[in-house]
Amino acid sequence: MRFPLNDKEQPYSKILKLIQPVLDSVSEMQGLWLKFVDTSGEYILTSRSTSPCKFCWYIRSTRDGLSRCHQSARLSVAKSRQRRGPVKMCCHAGLTSITVPVMIEEKCLGALVAGEIIEQPLYENARQRVVTTAGDLGIDSRKLLDYFEEIAPWTEKRIDIVTRSLDAISNCFIEIGVTAAKNERTELEKHLREIELKALLNQINPHFLFNTLNTIEMLAMMEGARQTPKIVHSLAELFRHNLYATSDLVSIRQEMNSVNNYLTIQKCRFDNRIRVINKIPSRLMDLNIPVLTLQPLVENAVVHGLEPLEKGGCLKLEGYIEANDIVLQVIDNGIGISPKKLLQIQQQLNRMDSESNKIGLINVQKRCRLHFGPSYGISITSTPGRGTTVTLRLPVQAGKVGANFEVISR
Repeated sequence: MRFPLNDKEQPYSKILKLIQPVLDSVSEMQGLWLKFVDTSGEYILTSRSTSPCKFCWYIRSTRDGLSRCHQSARLSVAKSRQRRGPVKMCCHAGLTSITVPVMIEEKCLGALVAGEIIEQPLYENARQRVVTTAGDLGIDSRKLLDYFEEIAPWTEKRIDIVTRSLDAISNCFIEIGVTAAKNERTELEKHLREIELKALLNQINPHFLFNTLNTIEMLAMMEGARQTPKIVHSLAELFRHNLYATSDLVSIRQEMNSVNNYLTIQKCRFDNRIRVINKIPSRLMDLNIPVLTLQPLVENAVVHGLEPLEKGGCLKLEGYIEANDIVLQVIDNGIGISPKKLLQIQQQLNRMDSESNKIGLINVQKRCRLHFGPSYGISITSTPGRGTTVTLRLPVQAGKVGANFEVISR
């Protein structure tokens, strides 16, 4: 079996894990082969307690037959999705299928499908279609007809009972999904409040900090120091951006100012061992993103990826628009992350109760998920000894775009 949704798309993947035992139980009770298919008609889960009938198995043993079965499933899912309810449809081979969509918060996860049904009133019509089907697929018509006659016809009453049962099961999944989504959002809001409280505690007497930094800057200039005023100024601007952000959203240009101030400090610290390449197009600079999302990713790359290298390395920033989403990438050629450690980090990013020393990444992930939903946030790929890529995906903020912005693709 496989799941069409990844871990990022919680809580929907949890719903899929509940479907398997239901498929098994209902299939065994009703004596039919149940499937859960995705919106493309691809089988995701099938009953383990029953098997497909020989008729369908024989048809699917050919490439064209399997393709037509998927096409029939895709069409039935599309119709049920459009209707937002059960649909009864005749497949390409003449059998009837019952399709019930599973939709949560306007998102169609797929559908429950009961197929391989011959309706009693349509038995002769379906039987006559078998010969045509066999000829089209180049298979033995006599053998296919024998398999067809092994299928017991269904009464309208039985079809109605199974349809209502699958609809009730789908509604249960929907309720579970909605409840899980609400619970996750409540947890996200709770964690966000905790983050905001910690941020407030860190803002104690910032005026003293800035006054001290300004004093150091002036003294350094008076004493003829060349680098110190620049570093102190960058540090003050970095703190000011972090502490006095008054909006949830800032332009990428503003966020890059914070990144550049951070990199000015680190370049001095590492004696210019870090080379920076900024390939974010200027046309993206007026798009808005959550405040303090890009700088923590850069900091993570410098501290964990490049700092351990004696000769330093390269940090590259990229950005593009993909499917009406903003995609920003922070790429380093540092030490990379082992597969085991990478899995741990990915699991922490996908758990909203995570606490670790990678609080910067987790903080960004929590805020992105809270604002935009589980499809957005951070993803990480890495190869030990070659480097790491952190990708931040966010929706384009409608009405927040500069007048000269043109949508571009990668």
